[in-house]
Amino acid sequence: MKAFDVGAHLDQSSRVQAVVDFFGPTDFLQMDAHRLNAQAMVHDTPDSPESQLVGGPIRDNPDKVARANPITYVAKDDPPFLIVHGDADILVPHDQSVLLEAALTKAGVPVRFVTIPGGLHGGDTEAKGFDQALAFLVERLKPQGRVPAGS
Repeated sequence: MKAFDVGAHLDQSSRVQAVVDFFGPTDFLQMDAHRLNAQAMVHDTPDSPESQLVGGPIRDNPDKVARANPITYVAKDDPPFLIVHGDADILVPHDQSVLLEAALTKAGVPVRFVTIPGGLHGGDTEAKGFDQALAFLVERLKPQGRVPAGS
């Protein structure tokens, strides 16, 4: 997205060829609606990471939240996605990835969604998804030309 192209080297594309998403939040305002249990993190509090990111409680800042939500930027020309998420994640609800997969599918973006049964946030979920992520990247990445020596 051109709005994010700032700084040096603007003559170079910042477009990516593939995305690997391990248990990422996608829609802050829906996170608590999908909390797994009472031990799961609460995201609607003024001191939550999401509220800190947008500079105030997420419920009071819907415009800032929309700008911060990755799902806001899903578009038909997005690169292919691999999403890996454990269904026992108490930090970022598994449904965050369900929402992302649905948005990508609706936009016509190639997406592969891997649910790790019993997987938490990090650790075992990462380990069990690593080989699939590597295979996805090998399959999707294509050389864009050589980088000159000394660059």
